[in-house]
Amino acid sequence: MAKFEEKLKRLEEIVETLSSPELELDTSLKLFEEGVKLVRELNSELKDARGKVIEFQKYLEEIEEDGQENAHGDENENDEDVPF
Repeated sequence: MAKFEEKLKRLEEIVETLSSPELELDTSLKLFEEGVKLVRELNSELKDARGKVIEFQKYLEEIEEDGQENAHGDENENDEDVPF
């Protein structure tokens, strides 16, 4: 399977080729079909990547919240040791 960047480059080539007025109809249709397939694949890969980024963000937020709770928890424990 081609990498994202390779697919994107191929899509750009297809768009450029389809801009040619001398292109035969049959060739245009085949290129258009290939382009649509690439767009679907690229969109799917972007959605997957976005999902992973969201998961990582949630994970990092949880770690940050846990760290803040622990920091505040330690402060409260120290406050309880103070006699006044």
